Amino acid sequence: MNIRRLIFISFFFLCFSTGAQCLIGVKGLPCINNPIEFVSNTPGASNHNWNFNNEGFNNSNSNPTFTFSTLGSKTITYSCTLPNGKPCSSSITVVIKDRPKIKIRLLSDSVQCFENNMFCFVDSSVSGDDDYCIKSIKYLFSDGELITKYGSKNKPVALPANFCKSYLDPQGATYTLTVEVEDCNGCIYKQQMPFKMKVQMLPPISAVFDEKSGNCNGTVKVKFTNQTQMSKSNVTKFIWDFGDGTKDSTSWDSVFHDYTLAIK
Repeated sequence: MNIRRLIFISFFFLCFSTGAQCLIGVKGLPCINNPIEFVSNTPGASNHNWNFNNEGFNNSNSNPTFTFSTLGSKTITYSCTLPNGKPCSSSITVVIKDRPKIKIRLLSDSVQCFENNMFCFVDSSVSGDDDYCIKSIKYLFSDGELITKYGSKNKPVALPANFCKSYLDPQGATYTLTVEVEDCNGCIYKQQMPFKMKVQMLPPISAVFDEKSGNCNGTVKVKFTNQTQMSKSNVTKFIWDFGDGTKDSTSWDSVFHDYTLAIK
């Protein structure tokens, strides 16, 4: 009987000691401006009190979420009342890392005509530690195209790097670029770039012609009238191609051309 009582007392003491620990769990990446969930691993506890490095407090939730807006080492202190009525306290330290810094520069003109449009960029983004240890980069253009580059801590994405983008809609539009970067610390930052890319719509080109005169020597004079709805002041270069091997670029509004008739 004494042996059984001793075993029972030892077992009770072991369970009580294990349950008396008010341990803290952490869910989420310790990055600046990133919500982090702190978990009380003490079943049945009450009167929860959290102190987030004196930057914030919570006394209503057992598993609160807190976001640090500053960098560095943070001490989180937790106290509660155990199911047996006794107080318990614990603390942990987390190091808050900076988020990646997105550095993308548009190298080409921000406004281009549709034909052969090509917008090129240089990406010099760095991690929160100010090095080039980047795990992934996503370039999302507002026309729906997504370009993704993947790396790892041992082989990060190679930066700085250039990349280019062409738009396929001949109607033209104004486009944006949103970039998401994850560094080797696991911190993620997403940002829409401040610049915009504009593709000019292709103008409808039209012309009419009528025969002005003809003669018996096998030639005919034709007048071509430009009906394109565009001011010449917005045109840097134009060419009339008459289809017989001759061209003209002297007159925008209208032009005359003599054709030679093939007489058999």
